[in-house]
Amino acid sequence: MKLSFVVISAALLVSQFFLAQGLFLPWSKIKNDSTDGFLISMKRLDLNRKYEGSDLEKLKNITRQVSLDNRCFEDPEGPISVGFHSYHPYVSFAMGGKSLHLRGMFPSILADTLDYCCQGGMDKVKFAKMLKTPLEAEDRFLSDDVNEYDFTFPVHAPEGTKSFRDHPFIPLVHVPSVVFLAYDGNERTTKTHAIAATILKAWPIMVFILLTATFSGIIIWFLIGVVNGSEEYKLGVLMNAEMKIFPTIYGVTHALLESKIDGAFVDSFTITAHLDTIKSHPIRTERTIEHPVTYGMVLAGNSTRMADCARRYLENYPRKVFQRIADHLKPLKNPSDSISEEVMAAEKLFYEEGAFKLIVYCGVAILGLLFIAGLLYEVLAKKYLQPKRLREENNYQNVELVKQTNPADDQASNPTEGDLEELLQDYKAFHDSWVAKCKRLHGKPYGC
Repeated sequence: MKLSFVVISAALLVSQFFLAQGLFLPWSKIKNDSTDGFLISMKRLDLNRKYEGSDLEKLKNITRQVSLDNRCFEDPEGPISVGFHSYHPYVSFAMGGKSLHLRGMFPSILADTLDYCCQGGMDKVKFAKMLKTPLEAEDRFLSDDVNEYDFTFPVHAPEGTKSFRDHPFIPLVHVPSVVFLAYDGNERTTKTHAIAATILKAWPIMVFILLTATFSGIIIWFLIGVVNGSEEYKLGVLMNAEMKIFPTIYGVTHALLESKIDGAFVDSFTITAHLDTIKSHPIRTERTIEHPVTYGMVLAGNSTRMADCARRYLENYPRKVFQRIADHLKPLKNPSDSISEEVMAAEKLFYEEGAFKLIVYCGVAILGLLFIAGLLYEVLAKKYLQPKRLREENNYQNVELVKQTNPADDQASNPTEGDLEELLQDYKAFHDSWVAKCKRLHGKPYGC
């Protein structure tokens, strides 16, 4: 009977796992792995099934009736429960024969917090509930059994939040940015033809749209994949991107590999759990968007003392908390970070696609024709056009000179009475001037 119960429980867990598209990690047989998370008995794992009269139901009744503060600070044997959804590297799990190893950033930090605050420490965690999606974790606080589980994680909330739906919220991890993943598969031919046709047919309109969008601060997106209810989904909505929703991060990466979407938003910590996928598949980190994301855990009601103690632990031991986070992160680096992605993409297009080659060669041919035409024009201008222009200018100057000299000759050959009068006046003025000077010299040597 016990063997059949264990087999049924294992089958239910496996089915629940595949529905959630989770990820199993290698199993560690260390019974008390205090360095990373804690162990949960398979019999005490809630998979949304009713086990009336079972040990799980007895524990759930205790958490419903006794507050978290009482079970943590006053009862050394009081059980503590957690609700989680798989979101590596924040939360992950490995399944053994009779136990579930819950680990990741949040289980590690929670285990240290319980050792700091509660009598009995992390060993007081007796049962857990597996949630499917981030939305289910948030919506659980709208149900009737809201206090059935003491800690629910990971839950994202705005920075500085201290309560989530009237329950204490403890921020644990602050993610600085969101990564935009792009697929770099064999879709270049279709895309290049489409881009070239669009530019050639309507390039004035396209330039106008791009300039208007740039000056307005608008970014034009393709189809972006995100996890439903995640902070990346909110970011995409705020950036006016066309979104496609998936239940888990694994659905997003799978759709990206199959070219069902053009890109994906993933926070920079989550992407460290998928480095192998990025390295082994044509996926690259296109850009990093500065968008802080805060993940934390939500406590059950009537847990003011526990919330204060958890915050005090985070404030007093920041180095230890940071080390727990760093243990589950890997450096994010493209395989070709030393080379510009734009240059590599252009090289691949040039060497692999006929349409792109044709466009480049046509551009080079047009440039060469213009260069040759310029040289021919320079040669013709110096050899033929410039001498002809100089001859025309000389002829024009000669004609003007003739026009200017002819009237003077006419006047010289036909003197008029006015000219004679002018000569007489000039002579009279000269005579008067000469007489005046002569009078000034009268009586002097050599004078008049």
